[in-house]
Amino acid sequence: MKVLFPVHIYLPNHRAGVEQYTAQLASCLRPQIETAVVTTDKVISRRTGHVTRKSVQGIPLWEVNNNLCHTSIEETWNHPEMESAFLHVLNEFEPDVVHFQHLMYWSAGLPKLAKEMGARVFLTLHDFWLMCSRMGQLVDPQGALCEEPIASNCASCMQQTTYKQTDSARKWINRLIQVRKWTKIALDEPMRWAASVRSQVQQELPVQSLSEEDLAKNLVLFETRRTAFLRMIEHIDLVLSPSADLGRRFLHWGLRSDKFLHLPQGRDHNRFLGIE
Repeated sequence: MKVLFPVHIYLPNHRAGVEQYTAQLASCLRPQIETAVVTTDKVISRRTGHVTRKSVQGIPLWEVNNNLCHTSIEETWNHPEMESAFLHVLNEFEPDVVHFQHLMYWSAGLPKLAKEMGARVFLTLHDFWLMCSRMGQLVDPQGALCEEPIASNCASCMQQTTYKQTDSARKWINRLIQVRKWTKIALDEPMRWAASVRSQVQQELPVQSLSEEDLAKNLVLFETRRTAFLRMIEHIDLVLSPSADLGRRFLHWGLRSDKFLHLPQGRDHNRFLGIE
């Protein structure tokens, strides 16, 4: 059996909870089951959709580049280039099971592609990404916690959430891609430094109020995004949640109960043997 774990970011560059969870799960299933991971990366001197094959901790890894050169916020959940790259990985690895860990930086069309390839498809909920476009944290721009996604609040939040490169950044990314293509020289690090300086300046700028036109537009986008992810779940055999509270919130959000299973985190008790 082959199991593929798609995740938003991964080791060794990123070592937070979901990344560690995915790595441990992929490792624990071996050698009885052949496992692999597919993730995203941001290398601005490479085109979006570029696929790199690697191995991390003995686990095969595919990295799909995503420079976030979106022209609209809708491309954060509807991204044909990322879907095409994912299909390439599916064809190469030919998994029997695709167990999604996180879909940020990917596209809502991925589970459908996996299902059409004949794989069983699962998704583990680690945060609120499907219902919250602000990094899945249910936190507003001022840092206050949100009890649940409310259309009017989310519409305002979407207006203040950075989801794409600026026009100037997109031009520079295209130039860097061409430089790397013709000279093999990657100038990513100097550009990352310049971008970090610009970001600090932009954070100090005052937040502009939301016009009625923008509010109406974002209300439509909020519902479009919600509908896209609910339709996506139709192509998933089972949605797993380690947290009962997380599952409760998603059921209230619209997740079908027959698609959901509360599966608490496992524990390796061997690590505590001999400890009094």
